[in-house]
Amino acid sequence: MNMFCRRWLLGGLMVATGASAADAIMPPDVGVLPMPILPPDTRCRLSVSNPLIDYGVMSRWQLEDIGAGRVSPGTRSLTISVVCPYSRTMILQVEGEGREGGLRYGEHGTTRLRLLDAQLDGNAVELHSVTPDGVITESDRHRLALNAGQRLAPVMQGRLAEGKILTARLEIQPVLAEGDARVSSRQRSETTLTLTLDDE
Repeated sequence: MNMFCRRWLLGGLMVATGASAADAIMPPDVGVLPMPILPPDTRCRLSVSNPLIDYGVMSRWQLEDIGAGRVSPGTRSLTISVVCPYSRTMILQVEGEGREGGLRYGEHGTTRLRLLDAQLDGNAVELHSVTPDGVITESDRHRLALNAGQRLAPVMQGRLAEGKILTARLEIQPVLAEGDARVSSRQRSETTLTLTLDDE
């Protein structure tokens, strides 16, 4: 399964001034020009501990039976982190090809994605879905299932929380119908997930 995490960057223009030997130097009694005010560094870094998860080549009998006639190559976890130079609201956007219960995995499968153990500046926070208008929706306090097009954010005491460092554990579980795992030739199944940080 391929996992891609796109780095979010807000480019900032910094203007620096300086003097060269050819510039005239003003006498000290004329006055001191104020130092230019540089714009703050507004860049945030979004990273993932392992951007590629490869289950390798597996036969049907190497897959786990998870009930209801479904199988899985297993569950994997990785860490997602967002680091910003200043405190801000962090709203993550989930992008990928959706399928009921998660993202598309191969021809007929689904990858279930859940975010757990979220922390903002070292403090435990809940993750909730957020509408484009900024309305917080109810969700599981301990694990948030991800779907394509979803926007999610850390919440404390019912309000969007601000911070500099957000970390969370992403749990990944590809799922296939048992019949789809019985193939006569090699078959490639993958999921692509992109997370972006909204510019709020």
